[in-house]
Amino acid sequence: VLKKAGIKGAFASHLGAAQEAVSAGMPVWGDFTLNCANRLCADELSGLGIRDITLSAEVHPRKIAGEMPGDVKIGAVVYGALPLMLLRNCPLKNSSRYKGCNRGPCYLNDRYGVRFPLLCRDGMVELYNSRPIWLADRLSEFDGLDFHTLYFTTESEERAKRVIDAYLRGEAPEGEFTRGMYHQKIE
Repeated sequence: VLKKAGIKGAFASHLGAAQEAVSAGMPVWGDFTLNCANRLCADELSGLGIRDITLSAEVHPRKIAGEMPGDVKIGAVVYGALPLMLLRNCPLKNSSRYKGCNRGPCYLNDRYGVRFPLLCRDGMVELYNSRPIWLADRLSEFDGLDFHTLYFTTESEERAKRVIDAYLRGEAPEGEFTRGMYHQKIE
């Protein structure tokens, strides 16, 4: 059905979507949500027909450079507010601040006043991190990768252009940011 509609490839966030796209004869790119964290996993995903894989956002840069080279193209998310949770029910629906779904981002504030974006799609609500990963000034730690992913969610077109320019120049972060989980010691 999708191929007949003119869709030429799929960006898969879970194995079911990847298998469906491969069965339809489409090229498939694997999202970081597949949680690929080592060469064995990358080889298995490649064997399923996934051509490019964005690694888990919890893989240490040295592990990426040392272990991951192989036949499949490997990348990492180096910018963006990553999704934290997928919800069936909107936590703001009964709030006086509720603007309605599909009208742009809403925000959920925690007890410290930190704002977490909420985006509604297809009857589901996705909760995103309050701060984007920023690694433009540390891209050398990701040498050996085939690509870098900039993960845009609530950014305006103007903000997205500024981020892309900053990454092309390797600039230090502006505003609030996180380095993500890349530098945590996870076994």
